[in-house]
Amino acid sequence: MLTAALLVLVFFVFQICFSLGQAKETPLTCRAFPEKEKSFFEKFFGVVWAATINPGSIFTVCTHTISQPDPYTSESDPSITVSWTFSSPVGNTQQSYRVQIDDNSDFGSVVVDTGMVADELARSYTSNSGLAFETNYYWRLMLVDNNNSTTDWVVGDAFQTGSPSSDVLNSQAKEQEINLQTTISSRSYE
Repeated sequence: MLTAALLVLVFFVFQICFSLGQAKETPLTCRAFPEKEKSFFEKFFGVVWAATINPGSIFTVCTHTISQPDPYTSESDPSITVSWTFSSPVGNTQQSYRVQIDDNSDFGSVVVDTGMVADELARSYTSNSGLAFETNYYWRLMLVDNNNSTTDWVVGDAFQTGSPSSDVLNSQAKEQEINLQTTISSRSYE
């Protein structure tokens, strides 16, 4: 009887561990604010944190996977959509957001920066310009709530933009050929 109970317990522990391992495969980053109370020394020496959380602000921000067309059928820059959720057990609401996208993980040369956008209902941002095909990018998000509490950067998952469709590539090749012919023709008249 004890052996059977032990086997059942081992089976359930295995199932829980196995399912937790699978859950980690779904890209999702969540951060709760405020993250921690400042210690006496942090308060005494005035250590400044990137996140400014006012009394009454308790919320969680989760970033989600990137969505993009595959393949791209537009001749313009590739478009991507980043998304997030904002939830609060005490009724805080999102008031504004800021998204940055960069091809470096240190965000030293930001390619897309929305600046702070006042929109309490937005839970996604679509970038239609500034990105290149088949390039690795990183993105991050900053939010402000109704108490003017500002999060520090919440980093989303890195992503790679897709490839243009063959129609787009053919169109680009034809355009380059026309430009080359125009250059050759204009030089022959000089």
